[in-house]
Amino acid sequence: MVCGCLAWGVGCPSDSAPVTADTSIDDLGASDNGPTVDSTDSQPDTQTEPSCTPLWSFERTEGGVPSSPVLSPDGTTGIASSNTFRRVSITGQELCVTEVPGTYMGNPSLNGAGTYFLGTSQGEVVAITKNCDVKWTSDSTNTHASAIRHAPALDGEASLYVADEHPSIHRMTDLGSNGVTDWSYLIFDDPLPNASPGFMGGNDPFVILASKHMITAVNATGSKRWAYDAIQGGDEPWEITATVVMTTAGETLTAIGKSEGSNHTDHQIVRIQAAPTPGGDAVMVDGWPKPIDLGLDTVNALVLGPDNSLFVATTAHGLVRLDSEGNELWRYVGEEQSLRIQAAPTLGDDLSVYFVAEPHYFYSVSGAGSQLFQYTSPKGGDLASTSPALHTNGHVLVHLGTQLLCYHCSASSLALSSWPRYQRNNRASGSVLEAN
Repeated sequence: MVCGCLAWGVGCPSDSAPVTADTSIDDLGASDNGPTVDSTDSQPDTQTEPSCTPLWSFERTEGGVPSSPVLSPDGTTGIASSNTFRRVSITGQELCVTEVPGTYMGNPSLNGAGTYFLGTSQGEVVAITKNCDVKWTSDSTNTHASAIRHAPALDGEASLYVADEHPSIHRMTDLGSNGVTDWSYLIFDDPLPNASPGFMGGNDPFVILASKHMITAVNATGSKRWAYDAIQGGDEPWEITATVVMTTAGETLTAIGKSEGSNHTDHQIVRIQAAPTPGGDAVMVDGWPKPIDLGLDTVNALVLGPDNSLFVATTAHGLVRLDSEGNELWRYVGEEQSLRIQAAPTLGDDLSVYFVAEPHYFYSVSGAGSQLFQYTSPKGGDLASTSPALHTNGHVLVHLGTQLLCYHCSASSLALSSWPRYQRNNRASGSVLEAN
């Protein structure tokens, strides 16, 4: 398979970086330090230098919706698009590629043994080795085949929790040569398109999934733990809008709003305790839900900072930061238009935030809410709704349209928080107790 790839030494300074004919430094974006910030709590921004230096670009030749990237500890990136999965080296070279005919694969997760797990639009789960060999393909949903678009949550090396669009949760076991379904839990609600499962391990393990009107927690044995109903028996059209994030204490956070056409009003952030009532009902943390003033909008995703502040991705108001009590600190709405952010942002250890926005933008914003970097892809392709990955060497990997882009940015690793990016960590394990 032919691909265009620009690569130079890892961590090379930008003034010594060679440029190939098909991709230049300008092609990968220029820094822009002119912010547009609406701040309710002015904070000094100590970041004055451009935060991202382009390193390389890998161009895939097939079309299809891009997945969020996952990173192995050595910096190898795994990405999917359409029926194709590939691994790309830390210097931008294709290592291996495989096709699974008749499928459209979703976002991958990666276990510690080097196996990638991906769902498909046909309701199957595919396990792929680090050599891009297909270990097995299994119909995790049995007779309830529904699309699986998001990364499974992982419990160690062999157990995974898969969420489909029925919506249902399925616990599976990787037996090496095949995958088996241990149990399935059906949720009687409409699916939430951007919902990913989250897993809390330890001595009392359980898995969480959001649907359109509910958040459901299921014990690792397959029994109901608790359920939260956003409607709460009233007549108001309350809906869950964002996929869940979890704290190390097992608390679950998400966003709700009143349905207003294709958007929402009266937005709130809910925070639910890990333990249920004796009757199996969810218990709200004292003082929550917290309102967030967004007008007509939709909250699509959340990530947590080290201080339990919340970074909120929205459809019409860009990126909003709240403190640990739900008070707004600032919002970054974009330069010439309100940014539409569909996927979870990625939070660095210096509180810089990396995200993609529709249609084809990649942004870096400081922890104080000012723009540090912007790149607009000239390649087009499907609308950008992926989450960047951030390696411990400071490399940010962005799957945007048909490009996999690598930048060296201001952060040196993911933030040390319980949920700093899509599905918790660089391997998208969705497991709150696993390392970044």
